[in-house]
Order: sequence, then structure tokens, then C-alpha cells
Amino acid sequence: MKFKASLGDYPTRLLSAKTLLKKDNVALILGDNIFDHNFAESVSSFKSGARIFAKQVPDPERSGVVEFDENNKVISIVEKPEHPKSDYALVGFYIYDNRVVEFAKGLKPSARNELEIVDLHNKYLEKGELDVNIIEGMWEDAGTIDSLLRVNNLVAEKVRRGEQI
Repeated sequence: MKFKASLGDYPTRLLSAKTLLKKDNVALILGDNIFDHNFAESVSSFKSGARIFAKQVPDPERSGVVEFDENNKVISIVEKPEHPKSDYALVGFYIYDNRVVEFAKGLKPSARNELEIVDLHNKYLEKGELDVNIIEGMWEDAGTIDSLLRVNNLVAEKVRRGEQI
């Protein structure tokens, strides 16, 4: 397993990683997201397509939102919708096969003038090759001082109780 850190808009960074990927799959973890979920089985069982992770939250409009049908099949994924169609937010951890680079090449900037990671997810969804795993446990987007403090306090409490982190 190889690790590479990168800054910037994620689809663009995937394009720049083309020479590193070759035929390998790639995992993308947003640096300001903190979890206590064990992803080991989800990572080791991944073969092809795309696998993304979501969690039920009280404020999904802050994130990409996954909409499911009555059989828990993904219908849509929308970035920061004003009126979310579900309460399942993307948690900033994604696994793709090596076709992600080619898919990223075809993306167009959104209304926010950014290449959106959800557009990559939707490419795989259109092909019927997107898998969404629901996570349990803590997930926090620690992109603000308040959320970083909240995570710090949660982790400190786990340490005081002797729980494994």
C-alpha cells in the first residue's frame, strides 16, 4: 500500500496522480475528516468501480448527500443541497478503481466554478458501479475551530475511558 498526500481540488489532484496510479485502485481521504469507524473490511474487499461512505446526520446540507430508494439503492448524490433528499452525508472517504483519472478528465466546473467530487461519484453511479457503505461511530468534519474542539473533546473522553482510538 502506498500513501501520497496532496492539497487542492480533489478531481484535479487525481488527474495529477495518474502516473502514480498506473493500474492500482486509489483511496481518497479528505484531511479534515475524523472517524472512529473501522474501514479495514471495506478497503480490503474493494475490487472495482467506486465505493464511498456515508453517515446519517442531523445537518446533511453541509455535505454531499446520498439519496436512496426503498431498497437502499443509490438514486442520486448532490453536493451541499439546499433541500437534502435524505439525511445521509458523504464522510470524505472514497475508493476508486484506476478509471477515476479518465473520469476526472471529463468533468466540467460546477456553478461554484469547482470540479466537484460528487460528479466523479455520479459517473460511477451512471455506470451502475457505485457502492455506498454506511458507517457507524464518530465522524466529524473538523474544518472549523468548533468542530475541531468537539473532536478533541470526544477523543479525550475515549482516552480517559481507556477505549481504543
